[in-house]
Amino acid sequence: MDTWDWSSPPKRERRVAERRPSSRVTSCSMIRLPHAVPVNVQLRDISTSGIGLDSPVWVEPGSFLLVTLAGSANFSRTLKVQVIHVTLKNQKWILGCALATHLTAEEWRALI
Repeated sequence: MDTWDWSSPPKRERRVAERRPSSRVTSCSMIRLPHAVPVNVQLRDISTSGIGLDSPVWVEPGSFLLVTLAGSANFSRTLKVQVIHVTLKNQKWILGCALATHLTAEEWRALI
């Protein structure tokens, strides 16, 4: 007899790199033609291959964003990210994003 609950897929961690939580407020620009649209967002977490953002606006999955992050010792970096998934939670949109170019371990440590 089959006792598996097929009504929902099993939850599993799909992230390749470790993520660290963050609550830094930063800005991002949606890459749109003819010009970028600036939006203030809050960084939820960051890894060498992706970031999570809290956004006041919905962003279409597949969209590209430029996100500027400032870290320790005056280190800052503008990252091109692609929105992979979007979830509404507590009146904010959670954006799960993949980095176009992965961070080095040193860059990641400077940003957490």
